[in-house]
Amino acid sequence: MISTTAIASSEAKPVSPVPSGTTSTSEASGSPPTSGPDTLKMLPTRPYTRVSNEEKTKDYREMRTKNNQACREWRQKRKKMDSQKDERILQLTAKVLELEQRIAYLNGKLEVMDKK
Repeated sequence: MISTTAIASSEAKPVSPVPSGTTSTSEASGSPPTSGPDTLKMLPTRPYTRVSNEEKTKDYREMRTKNNQACREWRQKRKKMDSQKDERILQLTAKVLELEQRIAYLNGKLEVMDKK
């Protein structure tokens, strides 16, 4: 009986990705490699300008000031809308009471007319 490990080890040959003496396709075509340690070096870079802390602080203060102003305006608007809503509720409540009184009055008149 033949050992399978002996056959497997005799058939296994290391395969190199690029045969020696030839160049890979990416190097031959002139395109940058898609992986490897040199990839980061070949990527285009953007110019980097450092922003001073004073400018950051100034921008942050302006942003906070605008946000605070917007919040203040929203609270005032909301307060006004709430007061208008409360006023409208009071008007409608008064109207309902008036209609209930009128209904009670008319019901009373009908009862008096029925008794006659």
